[in-house]
Amino acid sequence: MIKSKPLDDPTPSPQSQQKLLELDLLRVLAIALVLYCHSTAYLGWSAHVNELMKYPGPIGVGLFLCLSGFLCQRSQNKKKSKRTRWEVFRKRLIRIFPLYWLALFTFIVIFHVLSIFHNLDFSPLPATTVAHFFGLQLFLRSRYISHIPTLWYIGALVTYYGFFILMSRFKFKNFLILNVLFFALVILLKIVLKHQSIHLVENRIIMNYPLFLAGVIAGRFDSNLLYLKRHAMKFTLGLGIVAFLLFRVVDSESITRPHNFLIGWVDLRFYSYIFLWALFFINLGILVTPFMLKFSQPIEYLSKISYAVYLFHRPVYALIYGLLLGINLGSTTIRTLIFPIATLLVLLASHYITRFDIKVLKPKATQVMSKLFPKTATRG
Repeated sequence: MIKSKPLDDPTPSPQSQQKLLELDLLRVLAIALVLYCHSTAYLGWSAHVNELMKYPGPIGVGLFLCLSGFLCQRSQNKKKSKRTRWEVFRKRLIRIFPLYWLALFTFIVIFHVLSIFHNLDFSPLPATTVAHFFGLQLFLRSRYISHIPTLWYIGALVTYYGFFILMSRFKFKNFLILNVLFFALVILLKIVLKHQSIHLVENRIIMNYPLFLAGVIAGRFDSNLLYLKRHAMKFTLGLGIVAFLLFRVVDSESITRPHNFLIGWVDLRFYSYIFLWALFFINLGILVTPFMLKFSQPIEYLSKISYAVYLFHRPVYALIYGLLLGINLGSTTIRTLIFPIATLLVLLASHYITRFDIKVLKPKATQVMSKLFPKTATRG
């Protein structure tokens, strides 16, 4: 059994950090859950999987957030980089924002301007665009801006990255204490302000944070997933049973997706449910990885393009199914039959979008950021 270092030990683990196929497989699993969830809107069908598990999309996003926390801490463990905290944050912004901005533009053109397939209204468009451009969509009330589906995730992710880098100056024990206290304080303030009719910060950015923090903790004490690999079977069974019983014991109709600024029992039920199922799928992915070694190359490829798949699958689906409707071939049967082809086209588009991001967007963004923010920050 692996002996964990004391919480306040600032030294890196002596274990070398390995490249883990588990992380790639979990990204693939996460994007598969998101694609499956969103397919119902484009196929016009109602899958019966809801009798076993509701909201696969939010669960898939939960996997992504947990992986992000894990990778943040795993990178922090190395302790070899002499970059400042701002330089680390800048690198993550460059990794996230250029492709996100391209997706934002695509969403506005396809859904708001052209109204292809789904007639989505992002009015007031200037305010909505500015809020999403800076990743502030979860900090503004919906009456001031429209929330663009799928892209809310970036607003949460960038906030978590910034908070992690800000707090990483502390020893890990203090880091955990401060994080728990901060989370509890925010929940308390939300409850108090609820009675004052002051609604600040959407709940998704608060209630998804425990998954990110769970990834950070795993990255600190089990950066090569050795402990989880040894116990993946019992964790998978245990979490699966608890999640399934929660779904059965708690009336499934009461587990509904909250989209508001007020914290109540509906939020606690929903995000507890998402938390359990996300951890279940994480352990399931770790459990089955040894059986997927022969597929390591396609898994790594799908993992590499998963960010582009997440950002652009809705616009690509909309173009395909909008075309089918335009030529009077938009029946549910035809849309269902063509879904595998549409998904392959999503993957193909994501392949070229990822290449464009790597070869063009990221280098340009790096040049611009280097000019705007020279490396003059104080080292942490």
